[in-house]
Amino acid sequence: MEPAALSSRMPLLVILVTSIGLFMSGAHATELSKPGSAVVVAAHPAAAEAGIAVLAQGGNAVDAAVATALTLGVAEPWGSGLGGKVVLLFHHAETGKTYCIEALDQAGDQLDTQRFIQRPRAQRAASPHAVAIPGMLAGWGEAHARWGTQPWADLVQPAIDAAENGVLADRYDTHAARVAVDKLTAGGLHPVFFPNGSPPSPGQPVTYPDLGQTLRTIQAHGPRSLYEGPLAERIADHLAGLGSDLTVQDFAQYQPAVHLAPSVTYRGHSVYTGTPPATGGATLLLALETLQRLHPQPIADPASRVDAMARALYLIYPKVRRTLGGRGPALQTLQEHLTPHALDRLARAAADLDPSQEAQALAARLPHNLPTRGCTSHFIVADAHGNVVSATQSLGHHFGSGVTVPGTGIVFNTTMVNFAVRTPSSPNYAGPGLRPRSTMTPVIALRNGQPVLALGGAGGQRIPTMVLRALSEALDGQNTLDQAIHQPRAHVLHAISGLPRLEVHLEPGPDAQALHDQLERRGWRPQILPGRKMYFGGMNGITRNADGQWIGIGDDRRTNAARVLP
Repeated sequence: MEPAALSSRMPLLVILVTSIGLFMSGAHATELSKPGSAVVVAAHPAAAEAGIAVLAQGGNAVDAAVATALTLGVAEPWGSGLGGKVVLLFHHAETGKTYCIEALDQAGDQLDTQRFIQRPRAQRAASPHAVAIPGMLAGWGEAHARWGTQPWADLVQPAIDAAENGVLADRYDTHAARVAVDKLTAGGLHPVFFPNGSPPSPGQPVTYPDLGQTLRTIQAHGPRSLYEGPLAERIADHLAGLGSDLTVQDFAQYQPAVHLAPSVTYRGHSVYTGTPPATGGATLLLALETLQRLHPQPIADPASRVDAMARALYLIYPKVRRTLGGRGPALQTLQEHLTPHALDRLARAAADLDPSQEAQALAARLPHNLPTRGCTSHFIVADAHGNVVSATQSLGHHFGSGVTVPGTGIVFNTTMVNFAVRTPSSPNYAGPGLRPRSTMTPVIALRNGQPVLALGGAGGQRIPTMVLRALSEALDGQNTLDQAIHQPRAHVLHAISGLPRLEVHLEPGPDAQALHDQLERRGWRPQILPGRKMYFGGMNGITRNADGQWIGIGDDRRTNAARVLP
């Protein structure tokens, strides 16, 4: 794509948001906007305001999404950024089609697989060996080239303003920096995020001048400047000097994948999500179809709903793990899993599952360590024309690998740790030029061909389960979407080392103990996890009312913010 000509600097707008209200109940609150013609919901107020300003100046949903995405990488640098990945959905109102741009991070062509899999996990998670070619900027460049209407340079300007003029730190910034201090020090980022020797205090303005200069390069030369030319050469050379096998050719060859988004029909709605190897979407689609077969009518009882989810996910997790990843025809395999015969068989197995019998096969409760982080960021943009973007972007863990290239301000991902390293037959087994799996699960739902809802979240393995429960409750009519996002969460764990754990993690809340007891009687192993707000992540959503206006919903488990235009 030829970069758009540098235009005059976009003026900074002060957006008067129409009466943001709070939906208050129990332990959490959702920021619920008044209805508007256009909406942006993002994981940081500065990013939401950047996006709504673009919409106010006549940009469409993709234009606003570019500004939101880049500003989010500045305002919440521990969650996403230029060094990471994105999976985005775009519903194109003019054609009625919904697309997925998969821009996951990619291993280099020179990867020595045997050497890589023999490295200690710590090196695969927080060192130059953890870094893959970042896909985020290429993904947004592709979206802008296909559907954008405003000059690229104008859309980068809000992120530059944030980096150079500063954004206010919040409690999550302070927490994330403290958690990641060791790898930030080892990776050379300590001076950037600990400028006075300690993390920023909540409310303290923080600037990122090096990142601002990098963004100016990207503004002037377009999104491919991260992959080709002096900046790309500088990044590749520095990483190679640290022992990485990434080359400048790897950067130059990187391209996002563009597909029509896979979908299923659930309760009369067409539900679209991301493509493999972002397998969170595959998990969601299979679970929705299984739930419909287990319960043709919506489930009102919370314990029965969580039990049905757990039955479906217990069988879906290993199916996805065995068959979907960066190797092989993943989209074709997903479509085979979604045939009526395959889905009927899956639903019968879920109905026949007896958790109490499975539990007897376990000698003891398996030990595990729970992360406190809820890394990754999700945001949504909808414009007055009916175009919708639902996008999840990430560095992997808090501050990714902690690795930077001095003078760039870029925090690089830790994506290589997501590869399988023990099972060569796995479709997610590490290899040159491959992209490891991700649990990203952006969603757009249509009714009668019109978008009515979009949703997504942050929180690693918790993403598909939290999206599944909130989405199914909203489309079942059991809760409004804001109520579904707000309510305490339930997460069904993956198996460890091939053994069923049967564990269901519950967020504290007024009914958590009753839910715990009912699930336990059914044979599951529930745990209530107090003080785990970051563990359960944060969701963002939008809905459309009967008048065709958008309503934004921001989850207070993170600093999510909803902004609308009248």
